[in-house]
Amino acid sequence: MPRARGRFAATIAFALTAQLSIAAVQAATGVENNSISIPRIDGSHLTVDVVKPSVATKMPIILAIGGSICMPTNASEQIAKLSPATSGAIPYALVIVETPDPTIPPRSEDGSINIGPDFRCSDEFKKRYSIDERVMDHLRAIQYLRRRAPWWNGQLLVWGFSDGGRIGARVAAFSPETTRVVLGGFGGGVPMAQEFEDFHMCNSVRTGDQADCIAKVRAQFDEMRANPTSAQTWNGDSNTYKAWVSRIDSVEANVLHDLSAPLLLIHGAEDHSVPVSSARALAKLLSTADGPSFQYLEIPGMSHGLGAGLSKVQSDDLQAKVLRWLLVGE
Repeated sequence: MPRARGRFAATIAFALTAQLSIAAVQAATGVENNSISIPRIDGSHLTVDVVKPSVATKMPIILAIGGSICMPTNASEQIAKLSPATSGAIPYALVIVETPDPTIPPRSEDGSINIGPDFRCSDEFKKRYSIDERVMDHLRAIQYLRRRAPWWNGQLLVWGFSDGGRIGARVAAFSPETTRVVLGGFGGGVPMAQEFEDFHMCNSVRTGDQADCIAKVRAQFDEMRANPTSAQTWNGDSNTYKAWVSRIDSVEANVLHDLSAPLLLIHGAEDHSVPVSSARALAKLLSTADGPSFQYLEIPGMSHGLGAGLSKVQSDDLQAKVLRWLLVGE
C-alpha cells in the first residue's frame, strides 16, 4: 500500500490469509493468552487481554479498540481476525483493553451474536464508558506494558473502528511509541452533533420541517451537555448522556493533524451509522502541507465496520490487507 495523502481507492489488493479466532488462538500450541488486571487511579481495575506467540524475540503490539456496544471486545469477529496465528511470519502481540463490566451476549444456533432490543448494559459499564475514560484506560494500559512487558519491542500499532476510531485517534496521537495507525468508521471531520442535523435526523429525506428538527436535536444535546449523567440513555442502552457528551463536539482532525505516524483511514461508502461525508471532510482537513502522512480508502459496498456488507471473500481479504499494512506498511 503506497504512502499517500488523501488517496481514494475503489479497489483493494488481496494479501495474507485470514487469522485465527480468539478461541482458536487460545487453544493453539505456542500462543499465550493472558488476562492482566491493572489498577486505575481510583483503585478500580481494568482488564487487559494479551494474545502473543510463545517466542523469545521481542515483538510489536497491535492495540485493537472496539466500538461502543457493551459486550466483550474480544467477542468481536473483526478483532478476532487480528489474533496472531502460530505460523505467522511476523510475531506480534494483540492487546485488548476490555470493555468495563461487559454484558455477555446471547448467541444464535449458528454461533452468531444476537443483540436485540432487550440487550442491556451493566450500571458499571454506563458509569465508566465515555470516550475520555476509554482513552485514559488505554493510556494506563500502555504505561503498564511500557514498564512490565519485556517482550514488547516498543512499537505500537493502533487499530480502531467506530467509537474505537475516536478513542484510537487520541491514543495514537498521545503515545510516543505509535508506529502505524488504522482507523475507520468514525467520521472525524465534523462534530457528531452536526452529523445528526445533516445526516441522521434532519435531512430533507427524513423530515419535512428541518428547522423544527434541528431545534429539537440541539435542545436534546444541550440537555446532555448540561447534565452529562450515566443514569440516562438516548438512542440505545449503551449510549448514556455521559457517553454522548464525550462524542458530540469532538473533531478528531484536531489531534490527528499532528500525528507523527503513518495513518490509514477507512470508511464504507454505504455506512449508514456514520456519514461518509465526515470521513471525506477529515481527509480534506489532513491534506495540508504540514499534515500527517495518511491514506484514505473509501470502500464501495461496505457499511459500518471493516468488511461489513461485503462478501466473505472480500471481507476476509480486506481485513488481511489492512493487517499487512499495519504490520509492514505495504
